[in-house]
Amino acid sequence: KLNSFLRPKLQGLARNKGISFVPIDQSRPLSDQGPFDIVLHKMTGREWRQILEEYRQTHPKVLVLDPPDAIQHLHNRQSMLQCVADMNLFESYGGVLFKVFIVGEAIKVVRRFSLPDVTIRELSTNVGVYQFPRVSCAAACADDADLDPSVADMFMVGSNLSLLWGLRLFNLDIIREHGTRDHFYVLDINYFPGYGKMPRYEQIFTDFILNLMNRFLQTLY
Repeated sequence: KLNSFLRPKLQGLARNKGISFVPIDQSRPLSDQGPFDIVLHKMTGREWRQILEEYRQTHPKVLVLDPPDAIQHLHNRQSMLQCVADMNLFESYGGVLFKVFIVGEAIKVVRRFSLPDVTIRELSTNVGVYQFPRVSCAAACADDADLDPSVADMFMVGSNLSLLWGLRLFNLDIIREHGTRDHFYVLDINYFPGYGKMPRYEQIFTDFILNLMNRFLQTLY
């Protein structure tokens, strides 16, 4: 994750804007490190949540991104996918895959190759999440996919889920049924996904950090 995210281009662009990515040493108390403006993490677990909560209480001017309790919710994929289904995303298969990246208020839709057809019998014998190949493959890009009909719907879903869950960094893997314009199936939801697969992620992420910090500071004074 570090190698795919902290690429030289991102670090150089961030450095030019006054942002430095400093690794956290998990063998040392968090309060003994820093000073930090933002704690950016992907860890979960009861012990880590307690560490962050204590740190937030003693360092109210440091922004924790994202709240560990909100991240923990994504571990229950069944409830998350059911939540999305309640927002009128319809089950389908055999269509074009879209990766919807959310970075704060910025939402980027990336298209992928079509996935193989799945029969009703196959779906009925697989309880839970059905596994498809190449869902996360950066090279599997369908340049001729038709983005027009449903991009607005995906933006709305991504924005609504960000507000609902209190998360700023996640992505949705959504498949559109072949031959339709408004039938979707959510395959997966991931916190802090591989943003290296998202075009211009370096610029988007640095702008997000700067805007987020400016807004956070305004709430303190």
